[in-house]
Amino acid sequence: MTKNALGNEYAALLNAIVGNILGTFISPALLFVFMKNPIFDLLSKSIYGQDRLNYSHVIKKLSLIILLPLFLGQIIHLLWTKKIIYLRDKFY
Repeated sequence: MTKNALGNEYAALLNAIVGNILGTFISPALLFVFMKNPIFDLLSKSIYGQDRLNYSHVIKKLSLIILLPLFLGQIIHLLWTKKIIYLRDKFY
């Protein structure tokens, strides 16, 4: 859509990537700050068995789910560039 509107594709892509990665980490922090009420405390106790939500545990899980595949994809792309270009041209 950005290309059809004669916009900057690369800036739009960078904006989407940065926004998604930052949003992944900012959203739990905002929830933690804004939802300090007894109902949320009961939910966090039942999930983690602690008095508070373990924010470092959430960051670790999100990093493994979001950032690890991103970095692995970049490494694979750097190591096997010719094969990836061949497959992209063949199937795209």
